[in-house]
Amino acid sequence: MHTALTIARSGHTVVATMRNLDKTPCARRRKPKASTSANLMSTRGLRGCLRAGRMGLRVHRRAHQHAGHGYIRSLEQTPMEEVQALFDVNFYGVVRCTRAVLPGRREQKSGHVFPISSVGGLVGQPMNEYYCACKFALEGLMKSLASYAQPFFGVRVAIIEPAGIATEFVNRVMSDVQQSRKIFNDAYAPMLGAYQRQMSQPECTSRTQAPQQVADVVRTCVEAERPHLRYPTSARARAFTRFKLYADETGDRGLAF
Repeated sequence: MHTALTIARSGHTVVATMRNLDKTPCARRRKPKASTSANLMSTRGLRGCLRAGRMGLRVHRRAHQHAGHGYIRSLEQTPMEEVQALFDVNFYGVVRCTRAVLPGRREQKSGHVFPISSVGGLVGQPMNEYYCACKFALEGLMKSLASYAQPFFGVRVAIIEPAGIATEFVNRVMSDVQQSRKIFNDAYAPMLGAYQRQMSQPECTSRTQAPQQVADVVRTCVEAERPHLRYPTSARARAFTRFKLYADETGDRGLAF
């Protein structure tokens, strides 16, 4: 929400898609220039968005979670239908959006594509196997696209990579875990407890990023003539991924065709 409103207030046309606009009365009152309810799993569901004009920003979001669908559960505990649902939102939804807008951008030889990824797309984390797998897949997809989209078609690709954000995203994920009790009563319970204790330490909770700060990073990317490939959104995100990206933090050096 913060990102869509920030970009709209900067004078850009925003098509903010959500599964249920009734869940966002605050957003409706503040009126981005365009809003629509869409099923990102359906090509037909994207056509209304495209009719709104030359899309400048795509915010991938479920009705009640930021930047996709979070998930905490071990590899062996997770039903395959839940794995599919997670990939549908966090990966295939982005694929469908990108496929929908890319032909027009390629023909006009301009435009940006910038999905919301995560530090979880660069560094694996315990009990986050499937979430990280979605984000790793997204990173590979977009880096491969970036290798030719700009030099041959003039389309810029940038990946937004937040770390912890001060929203209800994590709280709702953990609430789902607690209500389902699918981890607490088995061999993984001690590991989950250790992970929760670590993440609740002041050095972790005090370094969460405000949503508006992420929105400001996205605005910088939107308005940059030559955006970088990667945008870690905070000092914490850069520190968390430093060993993965120490040779090329922006990702620009690795784009040679």
